[in-house]
Amino acid sequence: MPESDVELVGRIQDVISTLSSGDSERYGTETIRKLKVVQARPGQLVFEVTVTKDLLNHFGALHGAAIALMVDFCTSLALISAGKDAGASVDLSTQYLSSAREGDVVLVSADIVKTGGTLAFTKTVICAKDSGKIIASGTHMKFIKASKL
Repeated sequence: MPESDVELVGRIQDVISTLSSGDSERYGTETIRKLKVVQARPGQLVFEVTVTKDLLNHFGALHGAAIALMVDFCTSLALISAGKDAGASVDLSTQYLSSAREGDVVLVSADIVKTGGTLAFTKTVICAKDSGKIIASGTHMKFIKASKL
């Protein structure tokens, strides 16, 4: 990724803070609070997350639902970073390729692949920060606005 936009990093971190402030009973709030923006370009974001106990499944690995939430939320933020509406999910697909354990640090890369008149196509790769091992990947299609006929 090209050099990060420091101002955009701050703006996206502010969006995370705003959306995760207050009512912590909303689904995913505790997870999104853990996201730290480390790189940002319009339509391309990288987050860092430390895997904590509350993100684990009963087998001690990063839970699939936490991964799916990161795919959903981080790609929505990628759209916001490019000045687009976050929209509504149409399709979300996640591939689980490996695991992460408590204390591991993962990087979540979220990118816009294409936007059209009403749909946006995004992708995510989640990898171990230390080794680069891919843990999961995902695609997310979003409805971004109504067509003007």
